[in-house]
Amino acid sequence: MEFTRVRPPGSASELRWAYQKGFQDDLAVLSFRLPPGEEAGFLAGLGITVRPSGKRPLDDLPRRGFQQAGAPDPGGAGALRDGSFLAEPLPGHSKRLSATVWLASEADGGTRAWVYAMDAP
Repeated sequence: MEFTRVRPPGSASELRWAYQKGFQDDLAVLSFRLPPGEEAGFLAGLGITVRPSGKRPLDDLPRRGFQQAGAPDPGGAGALRDGSFLAEPLPGHSKRLSATVWLASEADGGTRAWVYAMDAP
């Protein structure tokens, strides 16, 4: 999970993770559920700001990755919020990382998180 630069809190559940080493680019997907009251702390640790995703559809590539990892489809989660960040390369990688985090509130006050990360030129 280090590739995504996102560490789920110890209290996170329903963790799903997949990594694909590609010919030119590597990519990873990560999904988990945060208990009620933990979203703000999680976002503060990432240092990103999220905004409503609006009516923009989620691209097919991330959706297929989440489905292959056994994570719930973010396309059916209702109102999504998202934020993105760039990170420096990991040792052994030559490209920076581009990651997007999507969040959806759940009925019990918890939060579902999806992370899509890919090498960035």
